[in-house]
Amino acid sequence: MTLSFPYTEAFDYECAECGFCAQSEKPLDVCPACGSSKMAIRDAALNPLRDFVSKMLVEVPEKGFWVAKVPVVQMVWRLVMGGNPSRFKGDELPVESVSQRDCADFISKMNLHPIVVGSGYVFRLPTSAEWSLFARRGHRKFCKTAWSWDDSEGSPHPVAAKRPNPLGLYDLWGNVWEWCSDVDDGGAICRGGCWCSDEAGCMEEERWPADTRCSFIGFRLCAERKA
Repeated sequence: MTLSFPYTEAFDYECAECGFCAQSEKPLDVCPACGSSKMAIRDAALNPLRDFVSKMLVEVPEKGFWVAKVPVVQMVWRLVMGGNPSRFKGDELPVESVSQRDCADFISKMNLHPIVVGSGYVFRLPTSAEWSLFARRGHRKFCKTAWSWDDSEGSPHPVAAKRPNPLGLYDLWGNVWEWCSDVDDGGAICRGGCWCSDEAGCMEEERWPADTRCSFIGFRLCAERKA
């Protein structure tokens, strides 16, 4: 089953009369606490970020960290950074044309956001070794899981439109390359291939300068519980 980008029509409501707060997917016209009709939607625009934090993390068994089911999408980037650098625009498309340094700036700002501060998580890029660990758990047929040169028609696609791997992670192969945190003499490491890679290319490990921005490079978040 295709998983759409995980934002919902659930809104946070707050009663102007007594201060009662509740989240509801249906219109909430009357306060359940005091009966007042002064219920108002509060910070509804942040629901995509809240849902990304609360619904998109998968624990990597026995390793003590979590990984996002999908690459960071443009809507989430825009909520944190206030703009969208991507060449191919779309809320559910992975953000691209971001350097490894841009990703570090995004993560720093995201970790200071009240929604993230209250979540109990701290976000970061995965290492290349971690990427290998969660990407290679089990096997799925490449064409069923990856947007590649064979079927991408020359552009990235909305996240989670193909099948996940056995851990429940989407778009690990193809769609956009994903920055890792590692940097060596060859440059910063990217994994997973992209919409203009063939299957063999997706299985390789690429290196580019950390300030590289291309329409085929994005990133995925890992998270740890706060100490």
